[in-house]
Amino acid sequence: MTAYRESLRARDLDAAMALIGLDAVFWFSTGTAHAGHDAVRAAIAANFDAIKLEDYRIAELSWIVQSADAAACTYACHWNGVIGGTSSSGAGRGTNVLARDAAGQWRVVHEHLSAGPVA
Repeated sequence: MTAYRESLRARDLDAAMALIGLDAVFWFSTGTAHAGHDAVRAAIAANFDAIKLEDYRIAELSWIVQSADAAACTYACHWNGVIGGTSSSGAGRGTNVLARDAAGQWRVVHEHLSAGPVA
């Protein structure tokens, strides 16, 4: 999750996608769903394009399930940036599921983001 968070903070799409499973399913706080590597890539790229000068933070990371081949965590997320020339910000909760792939590498296979207060 540290590498994933840092790739998003750096807005490094290739680095982020290298950590995401080919069959990943992402649910965003906007209510949109994105299934498969290409759809997730397009969604993250669209966010990068829409939000300029973004500062993305993850806090309160809690691992709720851990095994040799799968893990799940929850966290609070916060962002601020500029959308269409206007300062914007948001916060919410996230849940990620990670699994080891055939090569033994950890990949994010599911992300579910919910908008709203984190307190």
